[in-house]
Order: sequence, then C-alpha cells, then structure tokens
Amino acid sequence: RDGRLPTLISSQSAAAYWVETLPDRVGADSLVSRLNNGHRIRIGDFDMRKATAPIEPDE
Repeated sequence: RDGRLPTLISSQSAAAYWVETLPDRVGADSLVSRLNNGHRIRIGDFDMRKATAPIEPDE
C-alpha cells in the first residue's frame, strides 16, 4: 500500500475485467487504481511455447 515492496501480477485480462469480476466493488476499484500506477509489459503476439518447442526434423 505504501509502495515499499514490489508486487508482480501477470494477467491476460484488462483492468476493467477485474472491476467487473471481483465481488467487492470497492476492493476491485482499489486494486485497479494500484495496477494503473504500475508498469505494463506488453509482449504482443509472442508465443513462448512456439519459441521453446523442440525442432522437429523434416520428414
């Protein structure tokens, strides 16, 4: 709450989704306001499963 310790949240959902989904509206608004003050890392269409898949020999 006071910004002393880092928190990492990983999600594919937008902030508006959490406001609608969480049962406590006040808590959800509080959470989303803190998320909006953070940093976002967008990786786009990068697929880690494809990047790390073993290379199959040509048949």
